[in-house]
Parts: sequence; C-alpha cells; structure tokens
Amino acid sequence: MIKDLISIKLHNYVTHKDSNIDLSKQGSYFIYSNNRDNKSMDGNGSGKSLILDSFFFGLWGRPIRNSSPDNLVGVFDKYCSVEVILQLDDGFYYKITRYRKHPKFKNRPFVQSSPDLVKWSDNLGKETPTDTDLFIIKLLGINYDGALSSIVITKPRSELNFCESKDTKRKEILSNLLNLDWINDAFMRAKEHNRFLKNLLRDMDLKQKDIINKISNTSRAITVYEKHSNKFINDKKIAIADIRGKISY
Repeated sequence: MIKDLISIKLHNYVTHKDSNIDLSKQGSYFIYSNNRDNKSMDGNGSGKSLILDSFFFGLWGRPIRNSSPDNLVGVFDKYCSVEVILQLDDGFYYKITRYRKHPKFKNRPFVQSSPDLVKWSDNLGKETPTDTDLFIIKLLGINYDGALSSIVITKPRSELNFCESKDTKRKEILSNLLNLDWINDAFMRAKEHNRFLKNLLRDMDLKQKDIINKISNTSRAITVYEKHSNKFINDKKIAIADIRGKISY
C-alpha cells in the first residue's frame, strides 16, 4: 500500500511543459497559480487539477477526466510523460514513469525501486504494458476505481461516483480498498472446485449407469443362453429316449 507520495514530474502533460511537484514534506499542500493566458480567470484553467489528474494517469494509465490519453499530449513536444515517486509500506521507494506517444517507449509504463532515492533498479515492469499495469495494481494494493473512490474531489457526473454506483461496483471497490480480493479469489476457486466435483460426480454417475446397463444386458443374455441350453438338453434327452425305445424292439 502507498505510504507517502514523494513527487510528481510532468513533461508536456496537457498545459504543463515541464513541472516538478515536490510532495516529500508531510502535511497539507495549498496549490495556487495564475492563468497567464487569460488573466480574467485568475487561477482557473491554469493546470492545478491536472496535477491530480496526472497522478492517476501516471499510476494507472487513466486520467480522471473523461478524455482519451492521446489528448494528454501537449503542444510543447511530440509525447508526454508522467513520473510518480512514492514510498510503499515495505519501506522502498518506487518510481513509476508512464509515456504517451513516445517515439521509442510508445505508451509503456516503467517501474523502478530504490532503498534511498539515489540508486534505482532496472525496470521491474513486465513484457507487455497490460501485464505491467496489473503488476502496478498488485504492487500498490489499489486500482484506479479504488483510488478514485477514496479521494473526495469534484468530478463530472459521468465519472465514477461511489454513492451512485451499483452494489456490484461498490463491492468491487470496497474489496480492493480493504484488500479483500483474496476472499473473492477463494470464492472463485471454491466455485471452480465445486464445478469440478459436480462434473466428476456426473461422469461417475454415467459410468455407473453404463455398468448397470452392461450387467442387465449380460443377465438377459445369460437367461436366454440358459433357456436355449435347457431346450437343447431336453431335445437330446427325448432323442436318446426315442433311440433306446427303438433298440429295445
């Protein structure tokens, strides 16, 4: 699980050309800015919300706003990137860097670890971006929906809203937040084992019926054979008696 958020570094992320937000000091942060393109808007539209938006994109590959990730690439470069450094409860620091439309890295996320924020490991990511995303979720212990539901923010109605979500979605989010996924895994394993036992019992029942049918057919065949044998013996006895009668004359 996430213990501390250390920094967020943005390159060409929407309106951010190059921004490095230091969050290493514990406590509350007040973010203030001026809109230099439109002074009448004061701080509105200056990119404050994009910082939180980039946090979600950097870790889970999805911005908060209902927007295509390709639209995150600003006008200052041909690609954008977000670097998030955080500390997990295992004591290690992790640097997660995610690119969009990079000429070399494409849309791949990269994961590195460090015990001291100085020496970083090689990429811990998996072979494909999808596998790396699953690795990041497992590493952080929380997914996009769980993180979004645990942060109180004003967002469009089209975005995830825990209070308005269906019961199945709420269950999924709470299971992730409380790290109860193992219960769902155990339940699924139990269902699979139960299905396996049912199939095995069905196969055994079919085999039992097949054996009973074979025994029944064999019993009928024995009865017919016995009847024919008795008739054959009786016919032979009659024939022998007839021959003896002729001999006695």
